Amino acid sequence: MMSFPDYNPELVAYEKRHIKKLKEVLAKLGAKKLIRLFIYAYEDFKDSGTVEKNESLKGIYNNRRCFILGTGVSLNEIDLSQLANEYSFGCGYLFLHKNFKELNINFYADADPFRNCKKDVLRHYFSLLNEKIENPETIFFLTVNNKSFIEKHGIFQNRNVHYIKASQSMLEAAVQSNNLAERITFLDGSIFFMIAAAIYMGFKELYLCGCGYTYKPILEWHFYGEYPDISLPGYKKSIFSRDIPEKERLKIIKNFAAEHGVEIYKVRQEGPFDVVTFVRNLPVDKRHQIIKKFAETNGARIYNVVPDGFESPVYEKVSWDYIVKNILPETAFVK
Repeated sequence: MMSFPDYNPELVAYEKRHIKKLKEVLAKLGAKKLIRLFIYAYEDFKDSGTVEKNESLKGIYNNRRCFILGTGVSLNEIDLSQLANEYSFGCGYLFLHKNFKELNINFYADADPFRNCKKDVLRHYFSLLNEKIENPETIFFLTVNNKSFIEKHGIFQNRNVHYIKASQSMLEAAVQSNNLAERITFLDGSIFFMIAAAIYMGFKELYLCGCGYTYKPILEWHFYGEYPDISLPGYKKSIFSRDIPEKERLKIIKNFAAEHGVEIYKVRQEGPFDVVTFVRNLPVDKRHQIIKKFAETNGARIYNVVPDGFESPVYEKVSWDYIVKNILPETAFVK
């Protein structure tokens, strides 16, 4: 079983609550923007020239297609090895996917500007990222506030690393920017960043895979939640042992759903486990509308690979079967 350093999720939640309260107070005082300006000025002075080198990536994959890979549970229905000859962009713990080694990933992002975890957890994550991504030509996109930490611990040596900087959030910004050679507005999350970065690099045809938060109903959690041999601290598992008597097991599943405010969509048996699909009936985050409009303005189209039984309220819906039969055979836009 793959192990990870422990951390205290209650402490993390406590810290997040207090950070949120501090932000609310600063906003009321009108000090938030001023403090941000000081922080950005310091970063720009300390890391002068760091993001400017990203200019070399502008438009270099003009009119190609790229697969944007989230870490949603629907990714377990996709054989990533079929994308080995395609341009692909990953994030988070995608490297835990059973087919990841056969993917030959081209781009990888860690777009969380402020990771609320202990330094040993952060170091372990970055070290795993460096170890598991074996393609020597993979381009890594990492936030500049982690640059000193990464260099201090000698991680990503001799790798193709490009640092990125945030400006305003997508919802705050009057004008959106994906100019990677400057501060950008798409660091609200890895999916938004990957789409924006792909557009910056010239890709015009983007396919979202494993992005359950863009579905209707929303498909909850991550693909590795269905892996019995992987346990990540603080992450929810969606498998339940069949060694537990059926009546008691069903009660546990129902209580789990109630505790997390989700609904049971489907239960299927896989070996000694019941694997449960959980959903939530919420509207899709309106930032997806923002990035969709931005893509269209820049001549790019976004398609959403959606499993049967779900809809795609924002992006154009396609099935994985359609991708395999109609898109992958078109070799004009592959590597």
